[in-house]
Amino acid sequence: MKKLTVLIAAFLLGFAAYAAESKYEDIPTNITIDMQEFQALSLKYEEQSRSLLPYFNEELNKREGSSFYISNRMYKGDFYEQIFTKVYIYKDGLYRGTIASKPLGKVDFNYGDTIEVKQEDVHDWTIVDAEGNEEGNFLGKFSTFIAAS
Repeated sequence: MKKLTVLIAAFLLGFAAYAAESKYEDIPTNITIDMQEFQALSLKYEEQSRSLLPYFNEELNKREGSSFYISNRMYKGDFYEQIFTKVYIYKDGLYRGTIASKPLGKVDFNYGDTIEVKQEDVHDWTIVDAEGNEEGNFLGKFSTFIAAS
């Protein structure tokens, strides 16, 4: 249970790392539902996000002035931190960009490091336009909704 709580905290802190660019202000701090129920519902939103990756990929190649993020995981043994990667290019099934999350200290990585992420390792995506409006972020919005419940 403690490990799951840390994982959820990692996800939420990763969301906070890029929130400064977004008008999306509700950052969850208190999740009150059963963890198994939370995981099952999260999977539903993750599947929705993955099904829309082709749209994200198309927009990445044609939108100027917007910022593109994927949510992925960095592992150390069985433990992971969910992070945001600011994506600059997608080619041959790989996203290339920089880590846009600050580490929690359990997994070794640095904010701003260059990274490549396989498409199958993406859990969510977000597009933030020049005015701060966002698309995507299905898991982040779901977590905020749960925290507000």
